[in-house]
Amino acid sequence: MTVAEWCVFLSLMLYLASIAAVKWLRSGRFDNAKPRDPAFYQDPIAARSLGAHQNGIESFPFFAVAVLLAEFRACPQNLINELAVLFVIVQLAGLGSPVGRGMCWPLEVGAAVSDSPLVGSWCNGAAGFVHLWTLAHSLLDDERFARLARQAAWGAYESAPAGGDLCCGFAGRAYSLLRLHQHTGEAQWLARARLLADRAAASIQSASLRRDSLYKGEIGVALLAAELDRPEYACMPLFAGEYRR
Repeated sequence: MTVAEWCVFLSLMLYLASIAAVKWLRSGRFDNAKPRDPAFYQDPIAARSLGAHQNGIESFPFFAVAVLLAEFRACPQNLINELAVLFVIVQLAGLGSPVGRGMCWPLEVGAAVSDSPLVGSWCNGAAGFVHLWTLAHSLLDDERFARLARQAAWGAYESAPAGGDLCCGFAGRAYSLLRLHQHTGEAQWLARARLLADRAAASIQSASLRRDSLYKGEIGVALLAAELDRPEYACMPLFAGEYRR
């Protein structure tokens, strides 16, 4: 399968999951005998999920046909792939919700943005989206992705307190702010990354999920501290490469 064809599959999963998750989370109140009962969708989260689902139903057929027709007509595959990826990441952007000065994404499609520390994390939350949106801005030169990157960075910076590790905690969030600093040249994101690194160091001393671990323990935090001496070369280990503007 081509990248574009995988994007067709992902787009289908996104619009199905947007309604399936809320039905599962509110299973005690959902009656499968009356799947379109307006009373069920009066809840704001259910209403938002239904809207996302209906938007997906409306857009998916056109997207799928466009991809398949372009491939059938032997259009440049790289262009088809790029446009298909753009379509999917725009769908992802639409799942975000404003939180404070930034934006966060739900841990599950169709669910509300919670106050879990994971909402700001690299593995499940806003910190990981900073990497996505900065990459999208670099490749597509669309200022909307730069704005999303800043909103995700605020979401990572201001989310609920976490542990110190790279995967789920402050260190992973700090690396995302370093990436935004590298991308924009804005010094305030470097300063905020240093603050999160200090919190990571304090937290990891008292609570390490896995001793001597890169992503779950002290090694990742030590690496972050060392890279802050040369922030222009800092990169999330085993995930990102050294940044080149």
